[in-house]
Amino acid sequence: MRKKVKRVVASTMAALMMLSLAPVSAFNGTFVNNVIAAGLSYEGLDLSGGMKTGESYFNSLGLQTLTTVAYKEVATTIESVSYTGCLDLKTNSDVDGTSKKIPKQGAYKIQPTKSGDMSIAFKLNGGRTFYLVKEDGTEVASVANTTGSSAYFYKTFSLEAGETYYMYSGKNKLFLYGVEWNCKAEAAEYVQMENKASGQVDETSNGKLTYLGAFAVGNDAGNANVDTSSYVFDDAGNNMIKASAKHKTTEIFESETSNKLKDNVNITKGALKFEAEENGTLILDAKLNKNSTTDNKPYFVISVSPSGQTTLVDYRTVTASYYGTFEIETKAGYTYYIGMANNSLTIFRISTIKGTIYDTTPWDEVEAPKITAVNPTSDGFHVTVEGKINKYTAAENIVVTMLHNDGQVAETNITKLNGSTTIDFTAYDNGDYTFVATAQRLGNPDKSSEPKEVKDYVLGVKLPKITWAENKGNGKVYLDWVNISDAKDYTLTYNEKGADDSTAKKIENITSGDYTVDGLTAGKTYTFSVTANREDGQKSAASTYELAVTAEAEQNWYVSTIGSAQATDAVITKEDGTTSTIKLESGDTAKEKKQTVEADDITNTSGKIKIEGQSSGKISDDEDGFSYYYTKINPETENFEMSATFKVTDNSLTPDNQTGFGVVAADTLGVNNWGRADYTHKYFNYFSSMLYSSKSDAPSMRYITGYTSADTSNKDGVDRVNNNVKFNQLTGKDLFKVGAEYTFTVRKTDDGYEAVATTANGTQTQKLTVNDFTSVQEDGTIVVGVMVSRKISVEISDIKFTKSASKGLAASEVVEDKVTPSIRVYSSNTCGADEYEYTVVPNCAGTLKVTGSADGKAITKEVTADEVVRIPVAVNVGSNTIKAEFEPAAAANITSTKTVASETNVTRKVYGEAGQTIIVTPDGKTTGDGTEESPLDINTAVSYAQPGQTILMKNGVYDKWITINRSVCGTADKPINLVAESISTDGTDGVVLSGAGLTVIGSYWHVYGLYVKDSSGVGIQVSGNYNTIDMCTVNHAANSGIQISRNGGADNYAGIQGKLWPTGNLIKNCESFDNCDAGRNDADGFAAKLTCGEGNRFYGCISHNNIDDGWDLYAKSVSGTIGSVTIENCVAYNNGWLTTDDVTAAGYNYGEGNGFKLGGGYLKGGHKLINCVSFGNHAKGITSNSCPDISITRCTAYNNGNANSYSIGLNTMDSMLKEWKVSGLISMSKADLTAKADLIPFSQHGDDNYIYNGSESYNNLGQKATDEWFESVDTTIRPSRNADGTIDMHNLLVIKSGVLSDNVGARLDTTSEEAISVKPQAGEVVSHVFEWTTTKEATCTEKGEKHGICTVCGHEETREIEALGHEFANEFTVDKEATTTEEGSKSQHCLHAGCTEKTNVTVIPKLTAGSEEVNPTPSTPDNKDDANVPSTGTDSSEKAPAAQTGDTMHAVPFALAMIISAGVVVIEISRKKKAVR
Repeated sequence: MRKKVKRVVASTMAALMMLSLAPVSAFNGTFVNNVIAAGLSYEGLDLSGGMKTGESYFNSLGLQTLTTVAYKEVATTIESVSYTGCLDLKTNSDVDGTSKKIPKQGAYKIQPTKSGDMSIAFKLNGGRTFYLVKEDGTEVASVANTTGSSAYFYKTFSLEAGETYYMYSGKNKLFLYGVEWNCKAEAAEYVQMENKASGQVDETSNGKLTYLGAFAVGNDAGNANVDTSSYVFDDAGNNMIKASAKHKTTEIFESETSNKLKDNVNITKGALKFEAEENGTLILDAKLNKNSTTDNKPYFVISVSPSGQTTLVDYRTVTASYYGTFEIETKAGYTYYIGMANNSLTIFRISTIKGTIYDTTPWDEVEAPKITAVNPTSDGFHVTVEGKINKYTAAENIVVTMLHNDGQVAETNITKLNGSTTIDFTAYDNGDYTFVATAQRLGNPDKSSEPKEVKDYVLGVKLPKITWAENKGNGKVYLDWVNISDAKDYTLTYNEKGADDSTAKKIENITSGDYTVDGLTAGKTYTFSVTANREDGQKSAASTYELAVTAEAEQNWYVSTIGSAQATDAVITKEDGTTSTIKLESGDTAKEKKQTVEADDITNTSGKIKIEGQSSGKISDDEDGFSYYYTKINPETENFEMSATFKVTDNSLTPDNQTGFGVVAADTLGVNNWGRADYTHKYFNYFSSMLYSSKSDAPSMRYITGYTSADTSNKDGVDRVNNNVKFNQLTGKDLFKVGAEYTFTVRKTDDGYEAVATTANGTQTQKLTVNDFTSVQEDGTIVVGVMVSRKISVEISDIKFTKSASKGLAASEVVEDKVTPSIRVYSSNTCGADEYEYTVVPNCAGTLKVTGSADGKAITKEVTADEVVRIPVAVNVGSNTIKAEFEPAAAANITSTKTVASETNVTRKVYGEAGQTIIVTPDGKTTGDGTEESPLDINTAVSYAQPGQTILMKNGVYDKWITINRSVCGTADKPINLVAESISTDGTDGVVLSGAGLTVIGSYWHVYGLYVKDSSGVGIQVSGNYNTIDMCTVNHAANSGIQISRNGGADNYAGIQGKLWPTGNLIKNCESFDNCDAGRNDADGFAAKLTCGEGNRFYGCISHNNIDDGWDLYAKSVSGTIGSVTIENCVAYNNGWLTTDDVTAAGYNYGEGNGFKLGGGYLKGGHKLINCVSFGNHAKGITSNSCPDISITRCTAYNNGNANSYSIGLNTMDSMLKEWKVSGLISMSKADLTAKADLIPFSQHGDDNYIYNGSESYNNLGQKATDEWFESVDTTIRPSRNADGTIDMHNLLVIKSGVLSDNVGARLDTTSEEAISVKPQAGEVVSHVFEWTTTKEATCTEKGEKHGICTVCGHEETREIEALGHEFANEFTVDKEATTTEEGSKSQHCLHAGCTEKTNVTVIPKLTAGSEEVNPTPSTPDNKDDANVPSTGTDSSEKAPAAQTGDTMHAVPFALAMIISAGVVVIEISRKKKAVR
């Protein structure tokens, strides 16, 4: 359900007001068609969309701009309208303006059947008067236009049922544009207006009205904009009461400009208190005074529910004095406070009405909307919708959605409709589309149209927009247009402006995206048009451009805000000292969206341009955006050199690692080539010489490659490459300080690009020996200019620009990039197990041979490029050398087939045995043996732990960083445990890592019970696979608390496919809070971002008071998609500030403060948020952060957000399919806290989703979410953790039993095995670390013996080896052959060497004549000739065929013998190993 908008409407006693507040919307009346038609024919005025404030409708006739039309919503059509005289609005001649006669013509007759308010929009000619009179001539109202020119009015008049009225203009035409009618449901009850004492009470039929502070009578008749005579209520002419006292704004709101109520706000003066006893409406005719530059004067309405919940119902400020009617819907049992802060509330009249003001048609009588037509266009659809919008008699709004491939593409919310309207939708792909229109009224079920389907839609050809037209002199004009990916060629047409079409010239079959037209006449203006043609015969619309041809060549310059920039504020000072100011803005809040304007050419002069710092824009790994002063050149024909001096003038916005400035040459301009200006991120290749990042100590030659599309909003399939080459001779400190100066130069030559930087330390030049990478997105021009990005103000002077002839792109011989074969070893140098996993990645295909020094065994494997190869290698205690030899396979793209050799030294130490426990203490020694008496230090223990061991950290403070290396791993069934002796409660007891942190690169570790505080980096970083971090707390880390991300720089393919990015990790029942980085913008509670693999999971965790986000799953194109992450049974609250922050301090700045941020970079992730709670976060409770395919299941979001934020925000590019899935969501907040309605695709609204509309939350059945559903909504309560690790919400946001179905809202699991944490059990503590030698082998029946020497202290010890017990073979052995005269026997023998025991002795029957041998003995081949094989009934002189095995014996018996023998050997080896262990 959408937000129930609170409006200022003209009412009964505001009929004669001239409203001065600019409206938020156009007039939306029930237009009388023939009246409108007459108006159109007379003035040529198009009011089909209503009159809009601030727009000039009659400029061509020299009439004034409409400035006083106020918004009024349509209620019902007027009951009866008829006209006297002609319908062409002829001037009436018998009414002179002083008589109240009814004219014979030129008047409108109105006969209402119900009492109500009529609102009209009309024009009066200069000096004329409007009249509204009753049939008997009694004047109801008049409006005089005392000016000498036409004026426009919007007026509301109260009419009574059964009366007849006429309205007209005296001796003139009345230009009526629209009429709307609202029927009164109940008669208003008026409060007696007089002096009101503080505490005085007026009883009304609806409730009790109390005056907080005295209200004194007064007079406001002198205001020229309002006729207040109708308000006069005593003989002295008084027409108002005015509060004598007032509250300061900061006594009610958190700050002077905030609309967030203070906690426990107490209104005691300058206001009305209304205690509602019945549902109804309180109506005030009042005046709001304007704000001043130093004074914020908000009008407010605050409600208090029966349970004590305080809500800001209305809040507004005005820039000019405003007279209007304020309607406040009141609910029985609620108390309302109405007043102004920093100003005295002025009231002309107070009235109340029971119920709603106007009659309401029952919802079940309202028809569902209809989609009557869907007409495909070249880039989408025209969708015609039929329906009616009226909050009382029809729907409040109608939402039309466009669906494609089970995902939502777009939606449009219609708020004004009485009949039919057509909506344009943009399509981004071919295929099937479905359209649905849904009507809504707050508190009622949605009503949807029948879906309308379009099958097999095919996109048309995009417009080849002409982006550059430049005079080249001598009658030549160069044109450049946007390349269209599916165009086979282009057609260019040109003609003199105004000339007959027959003289136009056409050039066809142009295959490039630019063209130079010759033979034009200087001094004349030409119109050029370009169309794109496709193979299937379709062609685009024509892109047109007008240009006056000059005799001299021109070089045009422009200023633009491009890429991810949203605003530009620049001042250009020419050589003569004249200045021009350029302000551009493309964000959603911009009054006028504009991205590019033409600018003065100040190059090669003393002119300069100053660009003011903005919080927008960025120079980053993932995207770029900046304010740009630029021109264009054609790199096929022109080389160039551009240089400029940059001086920092202001850094008060505090530059960060995305700040920068310099000279940039870009493939294409990062703006929207189709449709309106916007700030959606744009992507483009470029080359530059610049300074960027506050962390940098030198300027850089920076160039970006990888983009291929002319549609700069599209980066699908892009492999962006960032190249940053530092000017290492020019290093320095504090590079962004005020007054710092730099000169940057970029030049293009036939041989490539060059970047030059000059600082106080000198000048350095760097070269790039290619020059064609910036003509990929656009094959015509490139842009060249100076730029400034983000949080820095810079003055740019001495701008020099020169051009020269070019031989064309890629004129130099460019050698194809080839791969130099190499291998990268990822495994580490220590281990405790006897088998070491050697991990290596080759950069090309070939043969890899790995040899270990322990057994000398060589393993050879064919490998492919970027394959992650894992090879188990045996290692001995002590030092081992693992050698790798890689022979590259011959290929055209490699530089050599020479063998690449590598050696890795691995040290193995053994502390105890598998299953035993190693003791570590804060003061443990590297020379310790892991016993209670001689504990180890923690880093030695984690470097040599064996699968199945437990490292027990004794209580105390550990101040050294702990790193678990990649090659120290447990196994799935034998993880290595790192366990705290006891869990710290607050960082002062138990096991604490202080000033340090933990990095886990190994796999299959279970970390339990650590408290990490004041870490200098990420508190706990997980970079290995299949680890569990359990019952840990991170507090006050200098970066994120617990983060899952790579270690070692593996790329996306090797990272995800080869699991070099952390995979399958579980973060369980952990808490992370008060984490904050130096820039206060990057430290999250939990993160799995940038470089993490598949299957990572957070369960049962709490994140609060982190400066950035509670959870961050950010991804960006430079590193690619990350694996799907699941967050389940978790809580995020109060993120965006620290527990130690004073948020009331002057100038305090919050961090970003999202609860769950589930993506980034517009990349897919498929992340899942399940059964989680988010409350009190500064920004969004849950956000997709541009990820187009997250899912939200059974979650509760409560009181998240701020005035500029959503509670739930699902956003991505318009062009991306919205594949979000939302089910079982409860999202609730308050208008004074979260101003924006949830941003959730309408297709995801359902009966199990309660979606916040800006003030309340509803599902699509009209059912409202309430605080009464929960045991408690006191968000001062803090979740804590039970002893078993589960979360105790202390009833906060716990859903009461039986209130809702189990699939709606979060219900944290506190009972299942999965939810409960269990401390890993410690085994026997290590006493000595022995290296064992077997001195007597154990047999099946007798024990053996082994002798051990401790590798730490030399202690010797002898221990028994348990008897092996018999181990019988699965196969039978023939003990005696059967003959024709005697039975044989067979049995299963014990496999252990030297044992003669056998079991299952079985008789083999005698052989009969003609039978084959049964159970031949395969274990004793003797190479006898086939002639000696027993007969099979054939002649003994006829030999059987020879076996095809290369031997003279039978192949099958021999193979069987070998298998059994091999089995015996394997089993014996296994037994011996087991015995040694």
